[in-house]
Amino acid sequence: MLLRSGAASSGGFPAPEPGGNTVVQRRARWISEHTVTFTAVVLVLAGMFSFIGMAAASATATAAGVPLGDYAGNDSPQGISSFGSTTGTHPTLATDYLVGSNGWGAMESTGNLSSWRGSGYRLVLGVPIIPDGTGGTLAAGASGAYNSYFVTLAQNLVSGGLGNAVLRLGWEFNGNWYNWYVGNSTDAANFAAYWRNIVTAMRSVSGQSFSFLWNPNGSGPTNYTPDQAYPGDSYVDYVGTDIYDNCWCSPQTPQNAWSAQLSQAWGLNWLAGFAAAHGKAIAFPEWSVDYRSDGHGLGDDPYFINQFATWIAQNNVAFSDIFAFDTSDQQNDITDGRFPNALAAFRADFGGASASLGSPSPSPTTTKPPTPTTTKPPTPTTTRPTTPVSSTTTTASTTTTTAPTGGAVQTVSGAPGAPESLTLSVTGSTVDLSWKNSSGSLGIDVFRDGREIAWPGWPLPAPTTYTDSNVPSGAHSYSVSAYNSSGVGPSSGTLTVTVAPTATTTTPTSPSTTTARSGRHQGHSTTGATTAGAAALTTTTSRGGGYWLASAAGGVFAYGDAPFYGSASSAHLTHPVVGMAATPDGGGYWLVASDGGVFSYGDARYYGATSSQALSHPVVGIAATPDGNGYWLVGSAGGVYVFGDAWHYGATGAVSSNHVVGMASTPDGGGYWLAGADGGVFALGDATFYGSAGAATLGGSQVTAVVGRA
Repeated sequence: MLLRSGAASSGGFPAPEPGGNTVVQRRARWISEHTVTFTAVVLVLAGMFSFIGMAAASATATAAGVPLGDYAGNDSPQGISSFGSTTGTHPTLATDYLVGSNGWGAMESTGNLSSWRGSGYRLVLGVPIIPDGTGGTLAAGASGAYNSYFVTLAQNLVSGGLGNAVLRLGWEFNGNWYNWYVGNSTDAANFAAYWRNIVTAMRSVSGQSFSFLWNPNGSGPTNYTPDQAYPGDSYVDYVGTDIYDNCWCSPQTPQNAWSAQLSQAWGLNWLAGFAAAHGKAIAFPEWSVDYRSDGHGLGDDPYFINQFATWIAQNNVAFSDIFAFDTSDQQNDITDGRFPNALAAFRADFGGASASLGSPSPSPTTTKPPTPTTTKPPTPTTTRPTTPVSSTTTTASTTTTTAPTGGAVQTVSGAPGAPESLTLSVTGSTVDLSWKNSSGSLGIDVFRDGREIAWPGWPLPAPTTYTDSNVPSGAHSYSVSAYNSSGVGPSSGTLTVTVAPTATTTTPTSPSTTTARSGRHQGHSTTGATTAGAAALTTTTSRGGGYWLASAAGGVFAYGDAPFYGSASSAHLTHPVVGMAATPDGGGYWLVASDGGVFSYGDARYYGATSSQALSHPVVGIAATPDGNGYWLVGSAGGVYVFGDAWHYGATGAVSSNHVVGMASTPDGGGYWLAGADGGVFALGDATFYGSAGAATLGGSQVTAVVGRA
């Protein structure tokens, strides 16, 4: 993943399509415009499409003891220090890049590395061996034509106090996004010879103690063998690769993605064997979790973090540098608020270390793990939704207000223009917004009464509608603004609507004569108007001799041998109850509201909620883990939120445009099913797909629930 050269790495991208408009090439063009001082507006979208909370990760002491580094921006020791404080880790290395977009002079000057001197971090430095504007070739490099540039580079690094840097010469050479792309066996021979010339030239400089990292990319299969591009053991100190949590697999689950990381042509299985055969330690100068604008990143994926930490513990890894930085097309900063589960896993697996990288030494003890049988399927063609889904259905009359088109708002330079034709439609306590986007809109900020309540869009397409549900009665003002990588644009202008008061309905008392036990209603706002509704949600007792029903207003009704443990009917909820789950022994239950607030009663324990987050889509269901020590929540867009000992096995947000309405877990807790309103069923983890009603005609009706097998 390039941030200082004139092209951008894939971090595991496939070959570009004809026409040159892949994410890689778009990022390459964008980044090449920022060649001396890299500038990016990080879109910190906390809570959007994220999975809040997670089970405690299994700490891997050996992984935590491996020297750790980070990329936190160009020439930014402060960024790495902040990263360490946020994650509870102690990075001792820093990934950075020489300028590759302005000829040999900019590359060899090292002028963009001034802050690293005396910082205490050891540099892992990307060296663009054919900078833009030079017309250079691998063949010319193999002839020795560029040796003098690398002598000068070495002298400048040594004089700048960076003579111990780990140098990634021509990194990711087997991917076709750089000038030094090795595309065939002739290129491979020239690359190896050029490498030997560079190493010889740089080692000739007095005071240097450089190490050299041979660094292909994991998903760059070629028509030549790796050995053909390998310069020889005496010219290489480490072998490594860049690994990002993305996948072109179907279904796009964490397990399938990890299997692809192991088994792809230049994947981890190959790397372990190659390093052992050459007696070299392994290095990972770039790796991270991944949100991508094309939808192939796994996002907030703690499974990837845990598996990667385990792999590091089991193999001869010298160091790993995580890439904690966001760009306009790809988000990889594990601390930006969008990766809470992965961040928790990272803290557990990599926290507490303060190791430093010593001199490389051969250690051919790496064991090659067995190759899984999973293969990488073709790129799926499933599209993603473009608008949020309403969280409620009403039959009340509708009033509509329309804003004037255009206006006198000035466009912010670089940012998108103001959305136009804002329209508000009020139905009961629901306000529906619609508008027209200007060009360059990546996402939308929605404001109610001057407060931002949602920011739908990135990494999904920018929407043109939004539904604000369960709005308190009274007058409310709304506006929207568009954002992109340059920032937030001007407002659409403000419209005001009035929401009529909602009649309060008293929930009937439970038919059960069992004395109510004290319940806990935590993690949910209980101020404001009461939301009433009929009994609609159900769960059964462990013995199957009874069941509970729950109403939207939080009332609980117990039948058969189901005891009544309490309800939320007196809490004056601001969001309706949408789901219910019982503990394994039938001694309690949880209720969940549409904002993700969780209410626990009886022996049900409270493990967390999403109600403190501004979710882009409402929560629609809850499922308990088999031991009752955790639960999952699911949102209408298919995002899954994990708490307690629940584990994240995937979501449908990247593969389905269908409105999810509920979930159920497998008996062993190793997976779950998600149900769509059209009857489609998504089986994740060890859940088996047995069929669905997705292809059936439901007569205009929608599926509203899914129940797991006993």
